[in-house]
Amino acid sequence: MKIVFNVFLVFVLSLSNSLVAQQKKCDDNIAEINTLVAASDLDQAFAKYTALDKKCIATDDLFYQNMERLLISKTVGAANEEQKQEYLDQLLDLYTTHDYILPKNKSANKVRKALALQRNRPTEDGTIYKLLDEAFAKDLKNFVDPEGLYLYYSMFFNKEIGKKDVDYAALINKRDEVLTQIEFGKKLASNERPFILAGRSVHKLTGTVLNCDRITKYYNSVFETKKKDVLWLSATANSLLDNKCTTDSIFSKVATAWYGLELNSKSAGSLAIAQMRSGNSDKAISLYEEAAKLASNPQEKATYYYTLARQLLAVDKYKVIEFTNKALVADTKMGKAYLMMADDYAGINDCKGYNYEKKLVYYLAAEAATKAGIADPTYVKIAAKKSEQYLKMAPSSSEIKASKMGGKTVTIGCGLNQKVSIPKQ
Repeated sequence: MKIVFNVFLVFVLSLSNSLVAQQKKCDDNIAEINTLVAASDLDQAFAKYTALDKKCIATDDLFYQNMERLLISKTVGAANEEQKQEYLDQLLDLYTTHDYILPKNKSANKVRKALALQRNRPTEDGTIYKLLDEAFAKDLKNFVDPEGLYLYYSMFFNKEIGKKDVDYAALINKRDEVLTQIEFGKKLASNERPFILAGRSVHKLTGTVLNCDRITKYYNSVFETKKKDVLWLSATANSLLDNKCTTDSIFSKVATAWYGLELNSKSAGSLAIAQMRSGNSDKAISLYEEAAKLASNPQEKATYYYTLARQLLAVDKYKVIEFTNKALVADTKMGKAYLMMADDYAGINDCKGYNYEKKLVYYLAAEAATKAGIADPTYVKIAAKKSEQYLKMAPSSSEIKASKMGGKTVTIGCGLNQKVSIPKQ
């Protein structure tokens, strides 16, 4: 009996050692594949991958990430359609295996699988939508791919819009859920641009069927239940702005609630617009300046000052110059700011004195217009045209001769106190 037990023990130990050796070999091969992918030696990595023992199990996310990179590369570079579909099947199997072996991974493989199908097998639209819908319902926190979010909403939109009785509330609700998720993803991303473009694409898609009446009606109906949801407030404010639906009181409600819960450049800027719409220009100016101070980059800062200047065009021409100058301090290449300044100078008509003196502001206007073309080459033609136009409105040769001021530098009053050089005659 003891002999039998000893034989069994030897067998178990031998089997255990064999399994350990097998797993070590697997781990070594997987590590080698990871190293080859890291070195961008994808052909060699693929050869090692195809030769990998089917019993090998990878238990780290890195391997699946590397194999995804490898198989996407193979799919894109396939010699023919048949080969591409074979690589695609391997990629889809990889996503499935990853979820099976590591069910708590954060790779959003359903989204990745859907996008792979959309790019390479778009006729499987039913499967694609099902994958995206499941991901949105069950793995939302990891669904942060801007392309996937737009694809999901576009497919939902097309399904809904194809119905006999379109549920516009459902369209808006789903749109806002997607836009909220886009905002969430944008906060996590190092590059905001793909998320900004995805948001714009969503708005463009719905723009033809969702007018301001439908949009504001819906937002008014859900505001009380959503007014403490920062992501919803930010997405809704942007939605109302993008759709030019800011005259309804709901925009002010949303902007006020957002500003109260989250202070940043965009919340301050939204409330500034609402205050300006309500005629509270002093409060609006203060909020625009706050938004500019909170801006994350010079271009954003300049945009707030420029927007404020535009808002004041019909109110205070001197404030327009003040804030346009601030915009240009932040971004010296903002050609449109120079053009607005040029037009603003030309519109100043409360100068005291002789007609000749009043015309001196056109030198400032022409100079600002010229600077627009220098700052931004896209404005060269219009800048030259405006500069020429304003110089024709400046004092004529005979007026300059009569004034005996040719070649001199003078200070213009008109509340400007700026110097201009008068051409020699």
